Amino acid sequence: LHAGNQWPRALQVFDEMKSKGVKPNAVTYGIVAAVLLHGRDWDRADELYQEMQSDARAAAEATSYTYGAFVALYERGGDWRAAMGVYRDLKRVGIVPTIFIYDKLISACEAGGAKRQVEELVGEMQDVSMEDMDDYAWAEIDAVNGM
Repeated sequence: LHAGNQWPRALQVFDEMKSKGVKPNAVTYGIVAAVLLHGRDWDRADELYQEMQSDARAAAEATSYTYGAFVALYERGGDWRAAMGVYRDLKRVGIVPTIFIYDKLISACEAGGAKRQVEELVGEMQDVSMEDMDDYAWAEIDAVNGM
């Protein structure tokens, strides 16, 4: 549904789902974040992220994919501070950032003139142990190596 101009319909389905009592999970939140990114709907980003964080089940299920979708959304929306907030949240819950997440964070911070954060992120990225990465991180590495 997020292809072409169908992203508003995808958001409508998401809202209808919630109005009928269906609780979104972490995957759903990640997909909706990607839909917002595609539709350049920055206004709903904070609302959606806070909603996910306030749902204990969805927050507990969140993976590097879910957090990465929000980091990308904030990066594209020009909000490096919000992207860094997502980064702090994922580290707090023990998720190792992926290459994709670092890339989007560094890009957001560079665009926002946050040089100190860029330096810290580059340093942290160099310290990431391959053993600590989740399946989504390994999928990223496999995709890059397959190119």
